[in-house]
Amino acid sequence: MKITITLLCSFFIFNIANAQSYGTLISENWKDGSWNTYRKDNVVYDANGDGINYLAKYYNTVNGSWQNFSQFDCSFRTDRKMDISTGQLWDTTTNSWNRIDSNYWLYNNAGKVLGWTRRYNTNGIWENNIRVNYEYDSSGYLVKLSSDVWKDSSSEWQNDWYKLYSNNSNGTVRQYVEQNWNRPGNTLDNGDRYTFTYEPGSARPATEIRELFNNKDSSWTAYLHISYTYTDTLDSALGQGNEAAGWVNSTLIINKYDNEKRKIRYEIFRWNRDRNSWDNNVRQIYTYDLTSGISETNKTFFGLYPNPASNALTLKLDQPGTSVIKITDMQGRLMMVKQDAGQELNINLSDLLPSVYFISVEQGGAIQVSKFVKL
Repeated sequence: MKITITLLCSFFIFNIANAQSYGTLISENWKDGSWNTYRKDNVVYDANGDGINYLAKYYNTVNGSWQNFSQFDCSFRTDRKMDISTGQLWDTTTNSWNRIDSNYWLYNNAGKVLGWTRRYNTNGIWENNIRVNYEYDSSGYLVKLSSDVWKDSSSEWQNDWYKLYSNNSNGTVRQYVEQNWNRPGNTLDNGDRYTFTYEPGSARPATEIRELFNNKDSSWTAYLHISYTYTDTLDSALGQGNEAAGWVNSTLIINKYDNEKRKIRYEIFRWNRDRNSWDNNVRQIYTYDLTSGISETNKTFFGLYPNPASNALTLKLDQPGTSVIKITDMQGRLMMVKQDAGQELNINLSDLLPSVYFISVEQGGAIQVSKFVKL
């Protein structure tokens, strides 16, 4: 489990550089031989393309509807750097949002982050919670992160954890060490160590080694090896655990992109030792807002008619087999999801308002996206 979690966190860090202004992100997990949608994230952007509202909803399988879960709002300085972000959780009892935290960011004159402070709302009273401080060397490279937690009883900040960085001459991170504050001993204890190699002449990581510190003999033990692969973008990350037999497959993460190099799929696979193959685990599907556009794929394996359509749309597939059909509006919002095993499928459009929509069909690993008009 630790190998999977740490791989996901690491992959997210390097994935963030490829983030695009998606409108909707659908998360699905693999269960009982099929994909099950469980979460939907929507993003609203300002005129500069900065995300100002992030809304998460979970799918209620009991009543078949989306239910609010969390959201956070962001405000930016005139230089488009984060200023304040606030988080809210949905209260199912009152059917209203409760503001739970606020984060405040500070910068130096060079525009680098000096730190941020989080405050929590406890019964209507705002209290300090966590603060993170950033330190840089003379070249402007990050060399230290330190976190403090607020202690109410003494009204003071206390040490929590450190991250100490050593960098290459071009500013890429060669290695960093996580340390946790030992309050009884009043010392910093080593935790995990992360070591990176890079593609020749590039700032793109090629490999990452995770090690755990053993306090008994003051030694480091490698437990995770990650290999990153690229074309123009970050394509995959392979995580392998360290066992007696050597490095053994554990987790594989794959990104897929459209013709405009926008990410449209993020997939996680787990290694099945019994079958000696990869099993589906989790995937995320991206759609894009109107300003970014939604690409229609070139590969075709179904036709649809009539188009425009009134209350029903017919899909005719080239081959029989189980298909997952999704309809999104021009803002990337998911309007309908269904699964069918026929070759000629009838889609009821009576619940949709007159507008232009995108319909995606996935069958046997292939995906086609087409546009239709609802009258």
